[in-house]
Amino acid sequence: LYPNPTSADVTVVLPETPTGKVTWRMFDALGREVEGGSGTTDNALFRVTTQNCNKGIYIIEISTSEWKVRKSVSVIK
Repeated sequence: LYPNPTSADVTVVLPETPTGKVTWRMFDALGREVEGGSGTTDNALFRVTTQNCNKGIYIIEISTSEWKVRKSVSVIK
């Protein structure tokens, strides 16, 4: 995941190139879901925006029908 810390978007390096829909969710330090969505990618990189997030630590969860990845990101403003 880079850049970390961030003030805008982050790019998550996925374990493999997904073959279908990619779903993402972002959780704050208390475990509340604050952002989410879905999309597709044709490589092993997936971009997530943090522009609507307040300063703090978040967990980004990205999943497909075959796997799930969780990464921590620090948002700075």
